[in-house]
Amino acid sequence: MNPYTYKVSLRVFHPAMDPQLITDTLGMQPNKVQKVGNPRTTPTGTVLELCYSRSYWSFSFTTPDDSDVEEFLARTVEGLRQHRSFFWKILDTGGDVEFFIGLFADGVNIGTTLPHELLMILGDLGINLELDIYDYKTDKNQSTYRKLGNMPPAPE
Repeated sequence: MNPYTYKVSLRVFHPAMDPQLITDTLGMQPNKVQKVGNPRTTPTGTVLELCYSRSYWSFSFTTPDDSDVEEFLARTVEGLRQHRSFFWKILDTGGDVEFFIGLFADGVNIGTTLPHELLMILGDLGINLELDIYDYKTDKNQSTYRKLGNMPPAPE
């Protein structure tokens, strides 16, 4: 078992592309979309006067509990290779494609190695990697842990 859990999303940002084209091309139902020019909304649904300046599309993968993040990415990338030309179309027209990975440690130091073969495939596909690493115990409720004496005091 890993000393961490993780979440992985495939995200696309583009100045003009309709997110429906991304959905149709990849055959993946996104968790979140924002279409350029549409009015922005708050998390509660209130419509704002501002509009989205670019399109955004995000698909969250179901990640297994018994797999290392690098193994999961390697399997996932294999399934996306068929879309290489589409990813490069996105890049060539001003967009970005990325894997957004959240690594959640459980109060321990963690590390993982992403093999160069995987990184080469990501580069060939034009997919960036964004890593967010969280100390799960710390991020849950810092004040509770400080009260319990399980965390050092915040730096001054």
